[in-house]
Amino acid sequence: MRYKVETHFKISSWLSLLAFDEILINLCKNIIFNTIEHNNLGLGLQISPVKNIRFEVTYINWLQQLSSGNQYFKRDILCLTLNHVLTFEHKSDTI
Repeated sequence: MRYKVETHFKISSWLSLLAFDEILINLCKNIIFNTIEHNNLGLGLQISPVKNIRFEVTYINWLQQLSSGNQYFKRDILCLTLNHVLTFEHKSDTI
């Protein structure tokens, strides 16, 4: 099961701050030790210089529980993302 909470704070017309927490949980009956597979905490900035294009820089703290159940693996991840929003308009034929 995956559960994610994310929020965006608009700082200006072209700058936003985002924060999220995502947890992945193992729900199988045979899973004993590693019920929480991993947890992702993230914080980032979105810059939108033009209407349909956004650049995003995000730091993610990824904490993964190993199959032993009492050991964890921690990753520090930096993501650079380019988002391009495409809009398509449907023109209806009128008679």
